[in-house]
Amino acid sequence: MVERKRPLLGALALIVVVALVSWAAPAAARSSHQEAALQVVASGLNNPRGLAFTTSGDDLLVAEAGTGGSSPCFEGPEGQACLGNTGAIARVDLGSGAVERLVTGLPSLSLANPPGFNATGPHDVAAIDDTQFYVAMGLGGTPAVREALGSGAALLGHVVRVRPGGAPQAVADLAAFEVANMVSSPARGRSSGSGAKALLTARSSVSGPALQAWGPVCLCSWTGANRCPRRGHALTERPTT
Repeated sequence: MVERKRPLLGALALIVVVALVSWAAPAAARSSHQEAALQVVASGLNNPRGLAFTTSGDDLLVAEAGTGGSSPCFEGPEGQACLGNTGAIARVDLGSGAVERLVTGLPSLSLANPPGFNATGPHDVAAIDDTQFYVAMGLGGTPAVREALGSGAALLGHVVRVRPGGAPQAVADLAAFEVANMVSSPARGRSSGSGAKALLTARSSVSGPALQAWGPVCLCSWTGANRCPRRGHALTERPTT
C-alpha cells in the first residue's frame, strides 16, 4: 500500500511546484516592468529633499540640504557634524533635465566622516511666485545647538523666505516652537513641527504627480513602481490616489 501512495505524493508535489512557479512569474514580470519604467530626470544634486512645482507648473523646485562644510563642528549622536553654506534651492527643467541653482549659500550641516552624509539644511520648499520661495530649514537640535554654531547657523530650524540674489529672511523659528511646545524633533535633522506641516500644505496648487525625495544625488521618475529601487535616485513619481 505504501508503494502505491508514492505516485500520488509525487503528483501533489508537482502541482505545488507548478503553482509556485505560476505565482512567481507574474511577480517577476511586474518587477521587471517597474525597473524598465524608471527614468532619470536630473542628476548632480546635493542631498535633494522637498520638492514643489513652480507656479507656472513647467519646472520643479528642489530643496538641496547641501553637504555641510569644514567648520564649526560639534559632536552629534551620529558623529562629528560640521557647518557650511552648501544648501540651495534648485530648479529642474522637466523637459531637458537641466539643473539651475536659483538660491545658493544656505546653511547646511552634515557628518564630517563620511563627508556630506546625513545632511541637514533646506528640507522643503514652496513657491510664492517664480522668483520667491518659502524654505523649511532643518536643524536636528535645539536652539542652544544653533547658537553654539555661531551666526552661520542662524537660519537653521527656521522657515525662511528666499529669492535669487537676495538675502534670506527668517519668517518663523520652528526650533524654538518645538522646544516651547514640547514637540519632538524628527530624526536626521528634519524640522517638521506644525510650522513645517503648514508649509507643506502651502505648496503651489498646480496639478501634478505625487512626489517623494529618496536618495542623495539624482532624480528619477516612474509610472507604477512603489519606490526607487536603488539609493541615489531621489525623485519618485507616483500615480495620485
